[in-house]
Amino acid sequence: MTRVRIATIVLLASALGAAAFLPASSDASGQGRPWTHRITVVKGELTDHWTLVDSRPCQLTGGGTVTVSFHFVKPNKLVQLFMLPRTRWVVAIPGPYGGFVDMKPQPGAGTITFTDDRTQNPPDPDHGNCDPIEESRCGTFPLPRNIKVQISGYDRRYLKADLFPSFKPTRATCQTGYVDRFTDRHYTGGTPSGQLLLRMPSVRAVKQRPSITVTGTSHKRSVFADCEDGQICSEDVTRNVSVTFKHI
Repeated sequence: MTRVRIATIVLLASALGAAAFLPASSDASGQGRPWTHRITVVKGELTDHWTLVDSRPCQLTGGGTVTVSFHFVKPNKLVQLFMLPRTRWVVAIPGPYGGFVDMKPQPGAGTITFTDDRTQNPPDPDHGNCDPIEESRCGTFPLPRNIKVQISGYDRRYLKADLFPSFKPTRATCQTGYVDRFTDRHYTGGTPSGQLLLRMPSVRAVKQRPSITVTGTSHKRSVFADCEDGQICSEDVTRNVSVTFKHI
């Protein structure tokens, strides 16, 4: 196969791949603008109420809370919001070869708050007093600077939201539960793989309404009988995300 033919095939494949994300119709594109909407608000929260029950003398028992709040660093992101025929919603930006591609995860910011409300069990009557327990350094901390927020299409009814990577700042030494990611199939609920979904309105509504706000919520409670040294622990996790698109 000649080099010219190979180059032609590569260019054709690239063009077809880019064209796959072209919307069926777009008033914005027809007017020479690639955008249909502006993302004006993205905000979310994860709350984990954890418990660690320890019946041994002098040990700490009880629970605490981890609360993560986040948002886009730069709101007013311009996007093309459309439905791929018979496939899924797309939150897109112009691609390098024409057409549109999924919007990459965007820089996020926010805070993470730790509380530890455990109390110390009384001593064994036959062994005197308990040694003092070192106090945890709980409080509110900024999320790591590399946090990214993802808003993307899932299927024909939903978008999905995510926050990554893990969100435990290194400066915190407070006792926490086991949840350190926004999406975790073991603890966070949502889809079987742990994804949080945001219900979309109809295609007609997206095209005609001046603005739309889509929301998603998940909740899951997990109890484990043997966590550490025979302790009983639990994780009660709730997530909420809200995204507002303003029509251009």
